[in-house]
Amino acid sequence: MAQFRELVRQSKLFSLPPKGVKVRSKNVPRRQAIETTSAAKFRHNWGLKSPIPDKAQAKLMTVNRLDTPMGIPDVNYNAAFARRLQKFNELGFPVVLHPNPEFPSLFAAGDRLAKSLARMSEKERKHVIESARDRRSEYKHFVDSTAASRVPKRPAFSTRMGDAATANRPASRLPGVLESFMGLPSSSHMGPNDPSVSSTVIGLSYELKGVAHNTPEGIFASKPVRGRVLPKQGTKPAAVAGFVARMPRNEPIPAGAETAHQRPVVMRIDRATTTSVGDVNIQVNTFNDGAADDRESLGSIIDSSVGALSRIR
Repeated sequence: MAQFRELVRQSKLFSLPPKGVKVRSKNVPRRQAIETTSAAKFRHNWGLKSPIPDKAQAKLMTVNRLDTPMGIPDVNYNAAFARRLQKFNELGFPVVLHPNPEFPSLFAAGDRLAKSLARMSEKERKHVIESARDRRSEYKHFVDSTAASRVPKRPAFSTRMGDAATANRPASRLPGVLESFMGLPSSSHMGPNDPSVSSTVIGLSYELKGVAHNTPEGIFASKPVRGRVLPKQGTKPAAVAGFVARMPRNEPIPAGAETAHQRPVVMRIDRATTTSVGDVNIQVNTFNDGAADDRESLGSIIDSSVGALSRIR
């Protein structure tokens, strides 16, 4: 019985929407796209109950029902979301996901914790020092009491010797004293994944601005793509790979690019984010700092490296 359940779970029947559910009213697709090979498509074979008519041009489709009163499956030949997903993956740029409050991340608690001085940036560290400087008298009293508590209590030590020990305290103790005064975690109890106090740590991220794209014309910080500037609107939208992207208001537009259905313009994708309902916001800019021949060479690079994207269109 368990083997039968596993077979049903992996079949096309399991991916069908429940009966009576209005899938089109949902923001997130709930149906699986079915793809066939070129040889199977020539025979109209999609692995369903019966062959699909000739009007199916694409290899992708979604199935509404396996059977109808006409004896053929009810399919959707468009599979628009699957095509958009292919285009989106073809672009190959990082996406910043919108956090869902109903499903908090495992790292959310760590993000809310205070940082030690070693984990702070230069700006955050300067802000902490300025805050301590505003509480100068309170901080001096705290430093004196902390240093005095560390002085060994021996009969030979007088008050003058204690003051001298306080004045000659090691400078390496000052970060720890400041962390204790401000209620910050201690840098001496850093974990193996925390950055070192005395060294600069370089890490990898999927949304780094410094990601370089190697091309025959040199290295570019952003991946060049082709797009069209749509007619004049308030936010200067542009069409990139079937998506409506936004351009900065102060971004200069190449001459003749605002006319609808003009030749494509070489653009770079700066940022892509998702909203709470799954919509994608894309920010693009144009390559205006180069000459016309440089933009033409960029276009040839796009044609050679993103050929599959043009076929998907």
